[in-house]
Amino acid sequence: IWEMQDAINDCKAGKLSANADSVHAWDEAVAFYTGSLEGTAQGGIGETGGAGSGLTGGYGPGELQFTLAEKRCKNFGTCTADFDMNPHDGYSEVNKKIFALFSAGRDEILSAVDSTRSDKCEPITETMNEISGLMLVPFIQGVQRYLYKTAQGTASAKEAGELFAFASAALPFIDAVDSTAADKLYNRAWKQDFTTESDFKTIKRAIEGTYSCIRLSCSMLHTIQNSPKTTVYNRCIC
Repeated sequence: IWEMQDAINDCKAGKLSANADSVHAWDEAVAFYTGSLEGTAQGGIGETGGAGSGLTGGYGPGELQFTLAEKRCKNFGTCTADFDMNPHDGYSEVNKKIFALFSAGRDEILSAVDSTRSDKCEPITETMNEISGLMLVPFIQGVQRYLYKTAQGTASAKEAGELFAFASAALPFIDAVDSTAADKLYNRAWKQDFTTESDFKTIKRAIEGTYSCIRLSCSMLHTIQNSPKTTVYNRCIC
C-alpha cells in the first residue's frame, strides 16, 4: 500500500518520466504483493506448480499475499478466475481483480505523464483504494475460517494463532466502521474469550455488517467450506 501511495506522491510532484520514481514505485507494489517465489504465469506457480508439477523455473510455493488469496479461495469457493468450473481450485477471483487494477494503475500513471490537468493523479488514488479493499479479502476469509475452527471445542494452538494473526490485520479496518464489532473480534482473538457472548456466529455477523464500508461484498468472500461439497455455514447476508 505504501508503494502505491509513493507512486501517487511522485505523480503529484511531477516525477513521472524517470523509472526510479512513480512507475518504479508502482512496480514495487506489485512485487511486494506477489512475492519473489511466484512464477510468471497467470495464477502463479506457487499453488498450481512447484516441485513435481512438470513446470520449469525452480519456483515453489509463494509466501506473500498473492499465495494467501490462492489458499483461501480453496476454502471459500472463490477460485473462479480460471473458468475451469471448479471454484475450489485454480486462480482466485480476488487476485484476478487485483492484477487488473494493478494494470489499470500503471496505465493511469503513464497517461498522467502528458496531462496538464490538476486532477491527473486522482484516478490512481481511486485505483489504490480499490486494491487496498480487495487485499483485505483473504484476511477477512482467514478471520472467518479460524473463528469457526476455534469454536469447535478442539482448537489447537496453531488455529488460535491463525485467528490472532488474521484478526490483527483486519481489526483496524473493522474498528473504523464498527468499534463494537471490532471489540467482539478482539476479545475472541486476542483475549481468547470463548464465552457465549463471543460466539463465532455473533462475531461473524458483526464483521459482515462492516463489509460495504470497507469495499467488500459477500460474493467476494463467499462461504466457508470444509470440503468442496460440504458447507460449514451459510453465505453471509449483507
